[in-house]
Amino acid sequence: MDDLLSRRTSDSDYSKYWIDWFLGIKGNEFFCEIDEEYIQDKFNLTGINTEVQHYNYAIDMLTDVFDHDLEKYKKYDFGCCPRVFCHSQALLPIGLSDIPNSSSVKLYCMKCEDIYAPKSSRHATIDGAYFGTTFPHIMLQVYPYLIPQRSQERYIPRIFGFKIREYSIIHQLQDIYKKKQDTKLDIIKENEDIQKNKQTF
Repeated sequence: MDDLLSRRTSDSDYSKYWIDWFLGIKGNEFFCEIDEEYIQDKFNLTGINTEVQHYNYAIDMLTDVFDHDLEKYKKYDFGCCPRVFCHSQALLPIGLSDIPNSSSVKLYCMKCEDIYAPKSSRHATIDGAYFGTTFPHIMLQVYPYLIPQRSQERYIPRIFGFKIREYSIIHQLQDIYKKKQDTKLDIIKENEDIQKNKQTF
């Protein structure tokens, strides 16, 4: 019995050492250590065993995703948005596909709601499926106070102070589309409020 206990302890020590080593490698700054409870929750692992080789071994080695990633987000470990009007908004990693080896990790800006390629070539080799297509959106559900005010600023190209007509027309069309979308969202929100009020009566 003591032999089994010491073997488990040494396996746990090795796993901890490996995780620390892996997270310390240059280019792996996007990764975080995961709490064991998160991994043992079967809901979080749905369908993963068909996609990952050595699934059981990987589950044994992995050990609260969002708390660690929140710290990385606050420290700008994932970088900041290159768009000037986002005023250095912190970025979050995102995959363009949930299928392994289909695309590399990208970076999502919550302010302009756009996606950018990582600056470092080391990060550009990380599989986007590690983060999936939903990571930033789930993070915003967990920490809704992180949702920034959407940037209303837009660069308008000018020549000698005059707007360039082609861009001017494009911007007008974008503004019309945005107003329509905002109106639709307002209607949906009003309908949800009406439904909530009906349920309370």
